[in-house]
This record gives sequence, structure tokens and C-alpha cells, in this order.
Amino acid sequence: MNNLISDLEIDLININILDIDEELLIKLKEKDKITKDKFYFYLLDRIIEAENSKDTEKISYSYYLMSYYLFLIYTPFLYEELSYKYAYRAYTLSEDFKYKEWMLFFTTIEKKLLESKLALKIANDILNDDPMHQIANMVILMN
Repeated sequence: MNNLISDLEIDLININILDIDEELLIKLKEKDKITKDKFYFYLLDRIIEAENSKDTEKISYSYYLMSYYLFLIYTPFLYEELSYKYAYRAYTLSEDFKYKEWMLFFTTIEKKLLESKLALKIANDILNDDPMHQIANMVILMN
């Protein structure tokens, strides 16, 4: 764990999960597999901790981070499906704009993971807040 902490230059033991962002995860992209493995298990632990706390904001954000990490950084076998499952869990717990946007990201991949009906609902929700949102407008046009 100390190597992971020094690699990321933050105190992973004491940091609030809500203070971990995508930029921190991107730093792991070029790290070795052992470091990525360690962070994967760190995130799993933080998910369990969030679930035990019953704090919906922390739970949904933890799921979002795991989804992002699996899809863009770690990319294990079946990473798209795994990432989608975590993204969906985040979205169902909180309709935060960020989670809606991330869900629509799954319409841009070859595998059809996000059902059209849900994609349209999310796209319309996003367009209510941001009428110029490119992916949301693309989803509407495609369906």
C-alpha cells in the first residue's frame, strides 16, 4: 500500500472517497499491473466501506469510480460489461449528471450494453440540463 500511496502522492488511507477524481485515476494508466491490481482491490474495499456506511452519495460515487477505472485504466477481461454494471449501479442510486453522462458513454461502444429505452430517457434528462450535449443529441438522433 505504501508504494501505491507514494505513486499517487496522496494518503489513500485517510482520503474521503469523494475526493478521489478521474485525474487521479488517469495517473494510474501508465503504472505497472501490480499497482493497478492494488488500486482495484483498494476500490473494492472502499465500495464495501461505503455500502456499510449506508451513505448513498459515497456508494454511488464509489461505483462510478470503479466503472471509470475498469473501463479506462484497468481493462480486465470483460471490462466493458463489468464497467457498465458498476455505472448502472451508480446511476440507479443517484441521478447525478456525471453518472447520466457516463451511462451514455456506453452508447458509443460496439457492444450494446445500454438498452435504447434507457439511453433515450437518460439522453432526454441530460438535454433538459444541457441542450447542446453532443452525446445526448447523438443518442436521440440514432433512436
